[in-house]
Amino acid sequence: MDEKEIRKSLFSVDSNKSPRQDGFFSQFFKKYWTTIKGDLCAAVPAFFKIGVLFKQANTTMLALIPKKQVVQSIMDYRPIAYCTVFYKTVSKILCGRLKPLLPSIVGKEQGAFVEGRCIFENIMLTQSLIKGYGQQGIEFSNPVSNIDNGMHNFNLVRYLGVPLNEGKLNNPIFADLLNKIQNALNHWATHRLSYAGKISLINTVIFRFEQYWCATLLIPKGVIKLITKFCINFLWNSGEGTRKLIMKSWASCCFPYKEGGFNIKEILTWNKSILCKWIWAIDNKSESTWSQCDLIYNIKATGFWTMQIKPHHSESWRGILYVRNELITRARDIENARTILNSCVKARKLKLHLLYDQFREKGNRVT
Repeated sequence: MDEKEIRKSLFSVDSNKSPRQDGFFSQFFKKYWTTIKGDLCAAVPAFFKIGVLFKQANTTMLALIPKKQVVQSIMDYRPIAYCTVFYKTVSKILCGRLKPLLPSIVGKEQGAFVEGRCIFENIMLTQSLIKGYGQQGIEFSNPVSNIDNGMHNFNLVRYLGVPLNEGKLNNPIFADLLNKIQNALNHWATHRLSYAGKISLINTVIFRFEQYWCATLLIPKGVIKLITKFCINFLWNSGEGTRKLIMKSWASCCFPYKEGGFNIKEILTWNKSILCKWIWAIDNKSESTWSQCDLIYNIKATGFWTMQIKPHHSESWRGILYVRNELITRARDIENARTILNSCVKARKLKLHLLYDQFREKGNRVT
């Protein structure tokens, strides 16, 4: 183990994390690296030599963050662990050394833990299975794990928090998402927040609610319209419930700062950008379980770029094919569409912010 490996692990720790119980955060170690590197480069190899982490470095403080306004049980809290920087540095070195071994240890069916795999693939695969079972008239008296108890109708069940539905997507299916966003905004509306604070909340917390769903489904325009309405009311209403003057259209709020906007992600455009990663994965012949299964079940001999939307396709697949068609229309032909996707690849990864920039409405640059 050399200084380079230790430094790489330390500098990969987020500098903005809260200080730990010893009072030090990673930014301190980074700023004074030349001073402390001798001690750290002696302590880290010592752990790997004796296999024991001394108590002061192995002590972790837990903070309980409420998930909802009214807390009734311990299950209503989200535990956050505050580990020491030394502990994180050692952990990252261990992870880095295990990383090349994991693909041979973790089965292909597992959608997490291995670089390049995505937990959303399991949702996509389950969506296709549910659609296939529904067409064959198969029902289950006991749904699989992670599906809400007592819901035996496929129109109601969820898997990993995302609804599984064999029929057409509609607003009631997204009631849980809409309620979470509305409740969060109603809670924050009681605080005297500046416009900058409100924009920050919309850009971070609200956006996280949406992103999990956007990764596997093309969100109906009616649902997007409601979420946008919630955000507009939250942004321009005062804490006393009175409405202030709307100084910008929502479309201009979604422009980047350089175009006079607030850099808020427009939901439908971001949704399409995320779904493009599945198009890119298929086009690049991904070896994931989801890609291989759909290659046999959905794509078959017709080819992905020319296949038509069929009745047996799940809502996830319909969303992907809809976005594919729009991408081809925008690019004017298939080859140009593939060129657009490949132009957004950096270091063998599809960069969604570059794709979003391809899809979004453009404003006038502010000088």
